[in-house]
Amino acid sequence: SPGFTLANEHARGVRAHESKNLFYVAMTRARDLVVTSATIGQRPDGWYKELAPMIGNAIPAIPYSALSAAAQTAVLSPLTRPSLQQLAAALGSLPRPPEAPALQRIPATRLAKEQDELDPAEPVDDGRIQSMEHATALGSLGHAVLEQLCLNGWEGSVSDWLERLREDFFISGKDAYAMAESIEHTRALMIELTGNMQEVRAEFPFVLHEGTHLIDGTIDLLCRSAEGYVIFDYKFTGANDSAVTEQYRRQMEIYSKAARHHYPDAAKQEAKLIVVSNGKARVVSVKF
Repeated sequence: SPGFTLANEHARGVRAHESKNLFYVAMTRARDLVVTSATIGQRPDGWYKELAPMIGNAIPAIPYSALSAAAQTAVLSPLTRPSLQQLAAALGSLPRPPEAPALQRIPATRLAKEQDELDPAEPVDDGRIQSMEHATALGSLGHAVLEQLCLNGWEGSVSDWLERLREDFFISGKDAYAMAESIEHTRALMIELTGNMQEVRAEFPFVLHEGTHLIDGTIDLLCRSAEGYVIFDYKFTGANDSAVTEQYRRQMEIYSKAARHHYPDAAKQEAKLIVVSNGKARVVSVKF
């Protein structure tokens, strides 16, 4: 098969690496005795091959059959319990635990209010939780299909992508196909919005350093225009424009900072939410 030799060499290297890791653990965790398999002769093999350069002739190699006769009974000293003073002294000699790192990594979505976020103070029944989880899974499926369409120049069958990806999000065929009209309408809208863009980047990952936080996230779609850049973020929700804008303003601010790092010379910055609901998609501009 093509690539077999390279794959076989890689697998052999992985096995050798794991063997050395196990050898290291055996050598460093044993307190009194280590017993290891070996092939001894002109071409030593096994772990003895790793051990021999370290011990030389200082430690003889004893066949397993002669191990019992060669072993000497260890003389154990009587056990004594440490006093409280000794325990306190031992405890005081331990190094202080390291302080918590000042720099914490946090997802961008944790700094913004997500539409599927639950209010801890609000009692929520199991039925509503399941409904919200299902809606979130549908939105994730919609995101995945739109990502694939964008990567393929907005070409391809929406139904095929829904069928191919739905099981990853545990979505039934009936629920997945019910999204086809919304995805088709969104695709037509995105073709119109990105037609004159100089660069189109789907699922753009970023990491920002802000205060004591390293903020990581992914922009659904980042485009370079003649004047600057445009951020597009898909939202599958039935909320009205003002509610959606208020809910995701902070998230879009973070995305805009990330985009400015990627396009530092951009003269114009735009952020747009693509709100998908009821078989249609609309554009909601976010102003900061």
